[in-house]
Amino acid sequence: MFEEEARVVSEIVETRVGIIVGLVTDCQGLITELAIDALSEFDEKILGSLTADHKTLNTLAATENGVGISGDALQELTVRLGELSAEKRRRKVKLGELGSEIASLWEKVRHKHAYRKRASRERCHAHV
Repeated sequence: MFEEEARVVSEIVETRVGIIVGLVTDCQGLITELAIDALSEFDEKILGSLTADHKTLNTLAATENGVGISGDALQELTVRLGELSAEKRRRKVKLGELGSEIASLWEKVRHKHAYRKRASRERCHAHV
């Protein structure tokens, strides 16, 4: 009976570790991709949570260098991943807007350049 309960608990812990490792990995990727400069204390924990090979957690308990596997850690990681994902989407939208604005400005520059070139030719022909 005890062995069966120990096996079940072990499976639960293993499953939780897998979920937490996935969330930590995703958060780390977004923190790096977004080049987040002002890291929160929790971001620092996220960045320090995995072993050198990035395959498992440094510790199962929450420490100053790791998030642990508690329900709170799971919740906080889920929230942080949502925030980072939202920031990535916001930046994509902003880049699209800036790209459109730049394209519009280049179009204006081309029109002005073409107008000046045409006006310059017309002035040259008028003086001849």
